Amino acid sequence: MPSRGHRTLVADADSGTLLQDLPFCGVWAMTTYDACDYGCEYCVTYAQGRARPLVARGEVADRLRRELVRIPRGVTIAAGCLVDNYPGTEADEQVTREALEVLVEDGREALIITKGTTVTRDIDLLLAHPSIDVKVSIITLDEEEAARLEPRAPTPAARLATVRELHDAGVEASVMVLPMVPGVTDVRPIIEWAGGEIPVSIGPMSVMNPVIATSRFGRDFDQLEVGRQYYEEMRSVGPHPNVQWLRPPYADYDPAVTFAGRSCEQTEATGGVGDSSSRAEQVVRHVLAAEVNAIGVLAMEVFSPYVRIYRGRPPARRLADQGRGLPEVAELTARSAGLRRTVVSVDVDGDLVSAVHSIEGTLDEPWDETPPGTRARLSLASAFRFDRYGMIIEVWQEVIELSFDA
Repeated sequence: MPSRGHRTLVADADSGTLLQDLPFCGVWAMTTYDACDYGCEYCVTYAQGRARPLVARGEVADRLRRELVRIPRGVTIAAGCLVDNYPGTEADEQVTREALEVLVEDGREALIITKGTTVTRDIDLLLAHPSIDVKVSIITLDEEEAARLEPRAPTPAARLATVRELHDAGVEASVMVLPMVPGVTDVRPIIEWAGGEIPVSIGPMSVMNPVIATSRFGRDFDQLEVGRQYYEEMRSVGPHPNVQWLRPPYADYDPAVTFAGRSCEQTEATGGVGDSSSRAEQVVRHVLAAEVNAIGVLAMEVFSPYVRIYRGRPPARRLADQGRGLPEVAELTARSAGLRRTVVSVDVDGDLVSAVHSIEGTLDEPWDETPPGTRARLSLASAFRFDRYGMIIEVWQEVIELSFDA
């Protein structure tokens, strides 16, 4: 299991790389520091320690411009999804501001996720480019609980003040209650504070992550129970304007509830958390059956931040198109409604899990010369390799067949 001591992204990624591809989230992560010093007990990226700039001030802009050349336009740059880009030291280092200046200059779509209050310093840049959203992470308004779970992060009150200042200035700002921690998070006062004026998004905790699985949360809860409690809380709180509940993976869903995104019919072949198969097989089955809008949540639970995606089966390691994974999967997902995912077979061989699966849907948009209303079926062979932390580190995908039926 990974240590809770200092762990940096540099040890696992190219030294000094500011942008990392997260294909299963559909974004590129921007990371300006090698570790996060907020000390959150529920952190799933392992990068805990003293925050130090990945690239020195004055060198960030040139480095980022070079890296952006390979990133397609229209892809979101997500700052802070691996390591918070606004640690306390950013007030002096200003490396995140330097990077943000480049994103604004280049007209890039961007998302900032942070607990840091220094983000208000950059209001001028955020207003200069309307395609940048800021999500401030708050899991509780209880100061004592927050101090215990996030010992070096700004207080909840300071973060609420940050959201208010950003919002009042005209920045697209929202509150992100992710993760909702069982027995700790009470979303009602957060929703009441937002008053329908400021967006709030809520998502469940992951206890499948290897570090969290060995924590008190992992000992007290399994993921199915977390999902059920999350769903019960959603029903208890009821609907509120400008509040989004993210669909929880690894849970039983009420078909009458509509989550954000398209619906997805899961077949019996997808397995479940309670079955007798290995954890690796369970993880792969859930990944293959997951609705596209759940992939972002799944990614931080089962995919390493350093995952690599390849065309073909191992050992053929031809790098796939960057961004969203195989183009055929992305096209079918984007252009079809009522997707049905079927897992045909799963085979476990040590740290490698191989699977044959299919995705079917009715096109609601043209696909090249194929008209809307056509039934499309994509058959795939995939292989997933797990690292020593129990996270997916490599994925191979090969298209077996793509067929259309009128």
